[in-house]
Amino acid sequence: MKQQTFLRLAILAVMYTGLSVSCKKDLSTSKDSVTTDPSATSASELIRTPYGLVPASRVHEVDNRTIVDISGGRLHLVDLHTRKLVRDLGALSKEDLASKDPYAYASKLALAATGRTVMGFATGPGAVSSRLSNGISNSGVLPQAGGNYPGYFLGADATNIQSFTTKWIVPKKPLDTTNIVTTFLWNGLDGGALQPVLQWDQGQGPNYTIANWYFVNGNYFHGTFVPVAVGAQLEGVITYISNTGGNWTYKESFTGYPTADVTVVRPTEATSLAECWEAYTSIMSKWPAQPAVAMNNIHLTLRSGVTPDTVHWYGINDGPVKTPTGYNSVVVNNSSSNGEVDFYFGDSTGITPDSTYKIISAVNNSSVLDVTASGTTDGTKVELWSNNVPSSNNQKWKVFGLGNGYYKLLPLNAPAKVMDISGGGTANGTQVDIYTDNGTSNQQWKIVYAGNGYCTLIPASAPSSALDVNGGSSANGTKVQIYTANGGNAQKFKFVMQ
Repeated sequence: MKQQTFLRLAILAVMYTGLSVSCKKDLSTSKDSVTTDPSATSASELIRTPYGLVPASRVHEVDNRTIVDISGGRLHLVDLHTRKLVRDLGALSKEDLASKDPYAYASKLALAATGRTVMGFATGPGAVSSRLSNGISNSGVLPQAGGNYPGYFLGADATNIQSFTTKWIVPKKPLDTTNIVTTFLWNGLDGGALQPVLQWDQGQGPNYTIANWYFVNGNYFHGTFVPVAVGAQLEGVITYISNTGGNWTYKESFTGYPTADVTVVRPTEATSLAECWEAYTSIMSKWPAQPAVAMNNIHLTLRSGVTPDTVHWYGINDGPVKTPTGYNSVVVNNSSSNGEVDFYFGDSTGITPDSTYKIISAVNNSSVLDVTASGTTDGTKVELWSNNVPSSNNQKWKVFGLGNGYYKLLPLNAPAKVMDISGGGTANGTQVDIYTDNGTSNQQWKIVYAGNGYCTLIPASAPSSALDVNGGSSANGTKVQIYTANGGNAQKFKFVMQ
């Protein structure tokens, strides 16, 4: 792979409708479904990998005793120690033998397997501005029908690499553990051609697993999946072993998990560093339920024995998709011996900024916040009402992120208005209404996760109060007000994306 190879997330646009994984082929039509899975039985099925969607016939499992060998133009798996044949994976084409970039090749393979258009990414640091100008970020965000396939990617040039190590803590599970979507978190070499990966789901869920992935000559390999617990310390390590007979050998491992180890034999040197977070959905309730994860103790050594003091990362916090914190990725420390890169997931609420929701009250888990009689004038009251079927715009709210956990809520039936505390009042029982957006604190709400999928809304103008359903009643027309925060069900709301 070229020295400056960077993230290319290959996506099959016409098949993507969001992405939800199960341990078997998923043909549902939900926002997060796609035909792909590790247990796919058809060669044309597409598997979610850290390289994008890849035909099942090109994804192979290896163990810590098996390596790839190419002889006679065929791809073989052989025993690491005896070199006896374990499995013949078939003949390699000229394109396979020439392939160096796993992301571009995944796109090409998906197109060949399905006959449908696949969109990929430009490469290298010089492509950042062109990606942004076309609505595609260096962080790996590509607009799709039905959603986005976001990823945060940081790359850095390096050659003559002896080892590359990163530590991180397994993050919290997503708030939504029912509609499971694959996510990946990893450090890597060659823009990710070699990568120790933490993944959510991948047919193992709803749980986290680790597996070491790599790409060689048009094929994608992963080691044994090993379950890991939330809060576990991980250390992904990639180590140079040798360069003999035109083959470069590396070992990928997670410290303390030897069954996950893989040995990689490839025809070219692994160059360039990568730190990456990928998700097959842009819905943040399906991302880890915490603000960020720290990829720390980043440590690079070179075979020359002389390592630069700093790593020059690029791809920092760019792209159109931002979490409620306003960040995607941040380089906390660019040291080559104790560096840190933080990837941001959200603010633990699962709220995706600039998206539309119904806001369901915990008083009965079915009634919603409603603009009275679909009114559009200043002062129209917000009340509790049964969920309309089909959905009406006076029961839908666009949640606009302001940063630092604060939002404004715009009713779809009157998008120039926002949810407002009448007269800017702070007393218990003050009515909540809609009013022309004027940027005042009584129109700003801090959304705080309250557990079990529910959130509390705290007005910036009255921080000891909360949005409240009067008397905890579930009757249609019940007043929605502010009241001293007490943690009751009348002050808990679930945001359901529309």
